[in-house]
Amino acid sequence: MEIRHQDDYIIRVFEANGTWTKPAGLKYAYIVLIGGGGGGGSGRVGAAGTNRYGGGGGGGGAYTCALVPAANLPNSAAVVIGAGGAGGAAVTSADTNGNNGQDGGQTTFNGASYLLANGGLGGGGGTNAAGSGGGGGSALAAGTVISLGGTPGAPGGLLTGTNSSLSFSSTGLGGGAGGGGINSSNNRGNGGNGGAIRLFGTTNSSTVPGGTGAGGNGTDGPNNVSSIGFRVFVNSSTDVPSELKIFGQPGSGGAAGDTAGTVNGGRGGNGGKYGCGGGGGGAATNGASSGAGGNGADGVCIVMEFY
Repeated sequence: MEIRHQDDYIIRVFEANGTWTKPAGLKYAYIVLIGGGGGGGSGRVGAAGTNRYGGGGGGGGAYTCALVPAANLPNSAAVVIGAGGAGGAAVTSADTNGNNGQDGGQTTFNGASYLLANGGLGGGGGTNAAGSGGGGGSALAAGTVISLGGTPGAPGGLLTGTNSSLSFSSTGLGGGAGGGGINSSNNRGNGGNGGAIRLFGTTNSSTVPGGTGAGGNGTDGPNNVSSIGFRVFVNSSTDVPSELKIFGQPGSGGAAGDTAGTVNGGRGGNGGKYGCGGGGGGAATNGASSGAGGNGADGVCIVMEFY
């Protein structure tokens, strides 16, 4: 657990399971949870002259936040961090669909009935038809808690992999991009690009490039947690400054292998901190292996204590 001290508040960052203890003199806490990202699916291996789709990207974990008065907080709370889902394993056998990525885990504070953020779903393995992207972590019912569902992962591509959406906008953390495929005319494609970051209407980061060329690997999503940039909105007219920038970027898709079955498909990129989905792996031709899906990123719990 990382602790950052300021004059009138303390920030506690849980990247692993732990216990939060209510301190003396606390007025209220602002709690942010992000669920684990889903893993990307791996690409299909198929015969020349058939459609070979890349794997779908994993969905992004949900984002949940709550401003809680000290009187409504427990004296101690178990913090459980949702693990990112593993990417689907590469396929080595001929004429075989890709493996699905695994779902991301829930992040909870004082149990799921108190506060939770759901994980993103794993991306589907590539097939000889359209591959599916993983669903984003679902949002909670509207109320005093703000919960944004994660963005779904992009479907696997038949030629160029499908680009993923923005990493953060009105719908939560970003899903991974789809892997590239090969069509029945034996034209091959590159991996899709991972989405850029958007914070409060301003794009401040470039996209994550997909794998290029036969067997090019996707790019891991950057972990954007080192600089200042997060603002906590308490009501429509007041905001509380903080020192967190917690939005990573999703992994991009791997490129398809060659059409002769001598070059493996590229792997999907891993999702960035926190809770972003992994990219889908590229497809391949019989004789080679498909690309594995990228892993989803683990979630996080951030507790800002105000005194």
